[in-house]
Amino acid sequence: MVGRRKLLATDDIKRNAELSHPSGGYGSGFFEWLRVFFVAVVISGVINTALFQIVLVEQISMRPTIESGTRVYVSRCAYWFDDVQCGDIVVFFNPADEYNYVKRVIGLPGDEILILNGQVYRNGTPLTEPYIAEITDGEYSIKVPEGKYFCLGDNRNVSTDSRDEQVGCIADSQIVGKVMFRVFPWGKIKEYKH
Repeated sequence: MVGRRKLLATDDIKRNAELSHPSGGYGSGFFEWLRVFFVAVVISGVINTALFQIVLVEQISMRPTIESGTRVYVSRCAYWFDDVQCGDIVVFFNPADEYNYVKRVIGLPGDEILILNGQVYRNGTPLTEPYIAEITDGEYSIKVPEGKYFCLGDNRNVSTDSRDEQVGCIADSQIVGKVMFRVFPWGKIKEYKH
């Protein structure tokens, strides 16, 4: 009887060992890898939507700073702890046509913007704009409403921006994020500073 109990106890130990350390038969490693891959995809999706986004710029309104076909890294959390600054390049949603736009912030709430004789003025001071390729055509003036921002494309004469009544000055709630740097084309990574 003692011998039989010893045999049963040995069988229980083997069975417990098999349960805690499966044999790893064909496919078990694959399913573990698949599970890890799935978790990584879910986590990267959450990070992508909450913290940053890679955006393809398909417009020419930011030339020469950002060429059409460029992919840029957009920080969705840049303005969680910092304020929008003049010179920032932002992505914002335009509800009038349901598109995202990429533009440069020129005026903050309360600023007076004047475009006259090819020069942009903010609160009476002419802006130094090394990022534009040609002077700005036309005349325009506005006092930026509270809680809004005045944005222009760097390629001013073809840009649909805050001067257009379909866009207008943008609210905080429209801002998707701040363009931080170019990630494509490869080899041409560039940080965007104002």
